[in-house]
Amino acid sequence: MSDLPRDPAPENASEPASASAPSPVSETISRESPAHDPVSTDESATPAVPSEASETSPPSDRWAHRRAEPRPLAFFWTTLLAIGTVVLLAGTTSSGILGQDVYRPAVRTLVTFGLTCACILWPLFRLSQPPEAVRGTRVAIRDLPVVFIPLVAILLPQRLWFLAGWSTSITIAMALTILAWLLIIAGVLAASLEKLRAGEGDQSRGRIRAMLTIVAIIAAAPAVSLLTPTREPNSDPSMFLLASPITCVNAIVTDRPWSGLGVRVEATQWLAIAGLGFGVLASWVRAAWVSRRLPAPSPPVVPIPPSA
Repeated sequence: MSDLPRDPAPENASEPASASAPSPVSETISRESPAHDPVSTDESATPAVPSEASETSPPSDRWAHRRAEPRPLAFFWTTLLAIGTVVLLAGTTSSGILGQDVYRPAVRTLVTFGLTCACILWPLFRLSQPPEAVRGTRVAIRDLPVVFIPLVAILLPQRLWFLAGWSTSITIAMALTILAWLLIIAGVLAASLEKLRAGEGDQSRGRIRAMLTIVAIIAAAPAVSLLTPTREPNSDPSMFLLASPITCVNAIVTDRPWSGLGVRVEATQWLAIAGLGFGVLASWVRAAWVSRRLPAPSPPVVPIPPSA
């Protein structure tokens, strides 16, 4: 049996089915659907991180509307005076006669209108805004030149002979009267703003109380003059009328044709103007007392813009 021929063994034995080469179909499927990446799984599970720009965006500035002060007040005030000048003086040129007897009453009305509006609209403008984080005295002193200079700009040219022709003494007396009344109102406004800034009492009632106080100061003298007996037509105006911005201009520059003299400033008028100085002193002493008893303001937080 050992002599029987045997089949020669193949040189390469066949491999098991598990080790056989992959079919082309399975290779194509494996290429079309790659293995799941673990990194992408972590990225999908992690919430989106906000960008650097959103993290460093500055907070809203609650004082942005007050950065330009007092330029908005200057713009509105000069615009109002310009409109008043055009309206009140237009009637003097429309008639074709521009004499001093026609021009002077128009200028008196213009100065009275400007001073009365300054004493009412200026505090109304400030009291209608949120209080600043600074002393009320600082706000009033900052606004005072803005209100005073345009009024003086209307008053000073009236010294010229072809306009109202007022003398130097009348111009100085008028300027001092305007300044005194603006200082009185500024003292009342400074005390009111200081109380609003410190949050003392109800804010709405404080604003209303401050405006009623200012209106009462302005209207006291005209109201009292209406209750007193009527003066004779040829008598000098009462110096009590200097106690109100509504009547102080006419009390200084009223024509007195019965006297045979031109418009002039009497000694009693100078004394009345000096009496307004005591009103200025009382107003600012009260403002200083209110400012002293209230805590100092903390500076506002200004947001820092993000760095590039």
